[in-house]
Amino acid sequence: MTGSEAGTRVLSVREWRQMALGGVEIPMRFTVGSDSMRPLIRMKRDVVTLMPLDRPPRPGDVVLFSPNGGEPPYVLHRVLKVEGKTAQTMGDNCYKPDGWIPFDDIWGLALKVRKKHISIRPGGLVWGRLARAWFKVRLFMGRVRGLAGRILRAGNRARRA
Repeated sequence: MTGSEAGTRVLSVREWRQMALGGVEIPMRFTVGSDSMRPLIRMKRDVVTLMPLDRPPRPGDVVLFSPNGGEPPYVLHRVLKVEGKTAQTMGDNCYKPDGWIPFDDIWGLALKVRKKHISIRPGGLVWGRLARAWFKVRLFMGRVRGLAGRILRAGNRARRA
């Protein structure tokens, strides 16, 4: 979140979380520092608006969580599956899912992403379907890369023998 707008206060993620736990739910805006959610969210370009999570996460939601029990780094990824009180997440630009995240470690829900000229809802119907299609392409490409690597290694071993 930036303090460039009048009346805006700069908070750390931890301070924002404490306010939310105390009943003060305010939106937080920030840019991400990695390309794990590309092409939906571009590093250091798109602005994400987040609200504290006030319901169980659902598949397709883009959530902020702390894989280190509240310590940085914080991760913004899409929910793939929900089982019991845990969710499995994965970045739209990743080949492998994250581990299972307890609901207590999921702090916020991305409500919108402000791109250069438009705002989108990252968990909405259109972007949710596009993200699922993108997941399938990324997983397929990961399998192709893995197969190609095994073929190349086998060929190298055969040449050396």
